[in-house]
Amino acid sequence: MIDHLMQFDDEPAAIAALSAYRAGGAWVAPFGEACMPVAILFAEAAYDGEDLVTPAIYDPEYWVAITAAQELPALVAMPELMMVTDRAAAAAGDPCLVRSRRDLETVNSILRVEPVWAGSVYPWGEIALAEGGVMEVE
Repeated sequence: MIDHLMQFDDEPAAIAALSAYRAGGAWVAPFGEACMPVAILFAEAAYDGEDLVTPAIYDPEYWVAITAAQELPALVAMPELMMVTDRAAAAAGDPCLVRSRRDLETVNSILRVEPVWAGSVYPWGEIALAEGGVMEVE
């Protein structure tokens, strides 16, 4: 499966841009695809016993993950697309970054995407560009 990670300023912007993935006030996807809001975690919370020392650090923007059997050109054409990753390549231990509008240092600053997608084993922190992958960093 191919995961498309989309980044928006906020939920209303995501809803406006991805109206084809909305119905009845919920995120939905066409047959064979999946769509859900996700959070990008950069650092875990730190505790001293039960006392919170440092809160978890999340990206403040609104992210949506859309999964499909292949890369979706309509999503790739959108400026909000930040990354496209290949689950099968990640599971095999191969480079899995298919497309990125962020440099590898930024991509690898991600500790985890939450919730974790079923069947995904992305090596966040060690992501590498797949053969034929595209970096579109400005």
